[in-house]
Amino acid sequence: MSDLLSLPDIKTIEPPQENETDMMFKVEAVGPPERCPECGFDKLYKHSSRNQLIMDLPIRLKRVGLQLNRRRYKCRECGSTFWNA
Repeated sequence: MSDLLSLPDIKTIEPPQENETDMMFKVEAVGPPERCPECGFDKLYKHSSRNQLIMDLPIRLKRVGLQLNRRRYKCRECGSTFWNA
């Protein structure tokens, strides 16, 4: 199913839910970040997460929604927080 979306950093969690007018994909990032974007330190931990609905371009004349489970990480070195995906 990820081929249908053509998003290399995103993977589908389960098959899309589809009706006559809409397609809904539950997706998440392929993997956790390797380093802090601020300082480059490699010791990170999960800080929080939330679901976010993102509307994408239509597929087969149907509206496409991506229900993305976004994870927030915190750096153990500099203390900065950032979202993955």
